[in-house]
Amino acid sequence: MLEQRAPETVGLRTSPDRPVLVFPDGDEIPFDGTATGPELTIWFDLVTVYPAWSHALGDDLMLDIRGLELPVTVRSADEGHLTTLVMPRSAP
Repeated sequence: MLEQRAPETVGLRTSPDRPVLVFPDGDEIPFDGTATGPELTIWFDLVTVYPAWSHALGDDLMLDIRGLELPVTVRSADEGHLTTLVMPRSAP
């Protein structure tokens, strides 16, 4: 989905129901998964977040979001010891 659209930035919104991928044009695509914590939308440059998401082992990822201006830890849910840090950016 990210390869086909290739936006400069992409957002991730957490909510009590499920995480949602957010595009700058307002489109949203829900993920299969769960989210805990407060609802927020965090933005990333595609060139930094795509490699982290696409190179994690397995189809399931765990994201540890510390805050809107702090690095996000991306971990494979299958191989939790493989981690990558991704720095968010300001909203587009």
